[in-house]
Amino acid sequence: MRFSFSAEYVPAVSGAGAVGCRRESQGRIAGDELEAIETGFREEALRTMKIAPLAEVKDRFSAYVQESQKSPIIVTKNGKPVALLTGISDEDDLESILLAHDPRFLQILEEARQRVQRTGGIKSQDFWKAVARRRAKKKAG
Repeated sequence: MRFSFSAEYVPAVSGAGAVGCRRESQGRIAGDELEAIETGFREEALRTMKIAPLAEVKDRFSAYVQESQKSPIIVTKNGKPVALLTGISDEDDLESILLAHDPRFLQILEEARQRVQRTGGIKSQDFWKAVARRRAKKKAG
């Protein structure tokens, strides 16, 4: 699957400090960089995501940070995606983002997925029984 973006996102800042947006035809993201995208959900997300060149983001960083609270912004360098600017609204958002990029956590998830595939996992009621046993053991100990 190949995508080509012909517009770059640039926040327009008025004298009153209000942030809007305009589009400028400057850079392109070639489809090769995005070929790994497989699901319709990801395709739609990319079509609606804002894109901005690094030089523009550096020049107007505060405006981009403000805009990132509404929607993530893909930052490009020479037309290729290099970063994602995304707003963080609370500690839960921060925790989710940090875990999503933590190699140790991702390794734990992958090992768990593989174990479930190998063994078929456990039944829900067996899981909750084990949780209850551990809680009882902690209270007694």
